[in-house]
Amino acid sequence: MVQFFKNRPAANRTTQKVLVEIADQVNADELEASEINVERGASSRKGNPLSYGGELRNRRMGRARRPLSVATPIHLVFKANRDCIPGGFRTLRRFQLLHAMLQQYAIRFAVKVEQTSIQGDHVHLVVRAKHRSRFQSFLRVFSGQVAQRFESEGLSRRVNRAQVTDTPNGVVVSKSASIRRLWMFRPFTRIVLGRRAYKTVRDYVQLNEKEALGDIPYRKTRLRGLLPEERKRLWS
Repeated sequence: MVQFFKNRPAANRTTQKVLVEIADQVNADELEASEINVERGASSRKGNPLSYGGELRNRRMGRARRPLSVATPIHLVFKANRDCIPGGFRTLRRFQLLHAMLQQYAIRFAVKVEQTSIQGDHVHLVVRAKHRSRFQSFLRVFSGQVAQRFESEGLSRRVNRAQVTDTPNGVVVSKSASIRRLWMFRPFTRIVLGRRAYKTVRDYVQLNEKEALGDIPYRKTRLRGLLPEERKRLWS
């Protein structure tokens, strides 16, 4: 990029700078607009090529290859079935175990964890990956080992959910039963492009942690609804 613009007129370089700033703004705005549903894998733009996993897997556009980047940060979310973990992830043993296993497998698969927030039924991470294949292995092995370890230590349970239907004579009949395991969806990932989008996702993960600690009250408007004094407390 530097070589390409080295001999360009100053006006062209100024235009390039403006375009980069606009791209940062657009990406940050999209991320903040979809922040409320991000742990479910929702997207603010139909067919967003930067996101994968979560509820997107239930749509045709979410069944392609997972978009990943080794040059930019990644917002990663693991979403659990709350029924399988009474008390949530923030009980002492579950919290400690998640942190320990995250550190273990991040080192093993060369994943740099920049930020973590463990919530009641989901985990937010801001990470950087050095290799696509090793990051895919990290997603698979970490989620699988956590599920196995939780089950072996009695920290999670499989919940049978029967689908029922009413009959004309008033008798309720079970049609089928489904087993709910620890993880509700495949891990949600979103490539974070631009400085403003990076700041937004870091603020969003930090807000989740502050809300879990009770330092900032939860609001549906999330980052957009923070009061001035709450913004000061966000990173204090």
